[in-house]
Amino acid sequence: MKGAVLSQRTKKQKSDIIELLPGWETDSILPLYMLYPKREHLAPRTRLFVEHFKQALSS
Repeated sequence: MKGAVLSQRTKKQKSDIIELLPGWETDSILPLYMLYPKREHLAPRTRLFVEHFKQALSS
């Protein structure tokens, strides 16, 4: 997988998903997840996108 991917998954499929915004909820019926490779050193643009996404959704 290259870069970041936005996806909606069922409860059964999310056993390896890390919660990005604990304590944050949306009015959406379906949960939203951001999946990206688990690496100690993420590409700077991937890390920036993740941070931007977190900030945009928390405001």
